[in-house]
Amino acid sequence: MNISDTHALTKQQDRRIQALPDGYTVVSGQGHKLVVRRPDGRRLRIRPSGRLVTTDLVESVQSYLHVRG
Repeated sequence: MNISDTHALTKQQDRRIQALPDGYTVVSGQGHKLVVRRPDGRRLRIRPSGRLVTTDLVESVQSYLHVRG
């Protein structure tokens, strides 16, 4: 999957993804919000500038189920 085809990445983010070391995996992305997982399981965020930063991210899940009473 080429993530740059499905998300609006900055050029810097695209370059960073191409340069990720072996074992790093893009685990989520929405617009400019990209999260990668290191081989040790730790998650990092790729800022729009392309910089990798640590994150204490708790991902929210938007349910596709709408319960109506």
